[in-house]
Amino acid sequence: MKGYFIMVDLKINLPENFLDEEVRCGFKVTKKMKEVWAVELDLLNRFLQACDKYGLHCYADAGTLLGAVRHKGFIPWDDDIDLVMFRNDYEKMIKIAKRGEFESPYFFQTLYTEKHYTRGHAQFRNSLTTGILKVEYGKNKPFNQGIFIDIFVLDGVPKTELKFKITKIIYCMLNKIKGPFLSRSWSIYKFIFKLQDLCLKSNSISSCTNVAPLGFIFEKVKRIRNKSMYDKTVYMPFEFMTIPAPSEYEDFFNHRYDSWRTPINVPTTHGGVIQDTDKPYTEYLSAK
Repeated sequence: MKGYFIMVDLKINLPENFLDEEVRCGFKVTKKMKEVWAVELDLLNRFLQACDKYGLHCYADAGTLLGAVRHKGFIPWDDDIDLVMFRNDYEKMIKIAKRGEFESPYFFQTLYTEKHYTRGHAQFRNSLTTGILKVEYGKNKPFNQGIFIDIFVLDGVPKTELKFKITKIIYCMLNKIKGPFLSRSWSIYKFIFKLQDLCLKSNSISSCTNVAPLGFIFEKVKRIRNKSMYDKTVYMPFEFMTIPAPSEYEDFFNHRYDSWRTPINVPTTHGGVIQDTDKPYTEYLSAK
């Protein structure tokens, strides 16, 4: 990263003037946001390297996929990167990360890797930075909270409405049961989470027509997609990189977004993040 003052060390080379403030779609993208994007692109690059090394597949999803299609990069007001993996590849990545594939400051984080991390998906983080959800700031959550990219897992959606409802009832019941154990017994909490994963895996992707990130949000109205959209992978421009994406994305966009071809500034689902590329999250936690 020659020619730029940014405290955290990145392994990618940024194009000249990438960090300069600019206006995109009438929205001012600040130098600070560009620095966050740079850290996230570095994380993306490292994660894609691991996927290529082990023959795993991941795809741009949600706002990142929309950004790749519509902007050839980030949606100007977006502050994160979203990827999806099918369950089988996702679980292989968990094992690969556990064997030490990612060196510091990179950290592949799931509920199975770190105590007190309670999300149903993975986050790939830079441990020397800060990416704390505003809704969690001050709650003394002692897990790694560096700047991150999200990796969601795609599971099979039951073909019949009855089976979908049964799966949802079981999953949500386990979710309610595990709640009190968060502060009492992490081992029991993690065991119940494993049962939830087994519940989701009971609907084999090979026997399902549709898939969705049910472990993130157990609904299928907006997030469901036909698994055939992933039959062919295309590599789309994303800032100064390329990102893998499903080739058949239009039907999914038409189903999920209203007038997706027209940029509209809407809030993120996570409600905002405290992001700092110069200070590690540990300094923010110790300050509270």
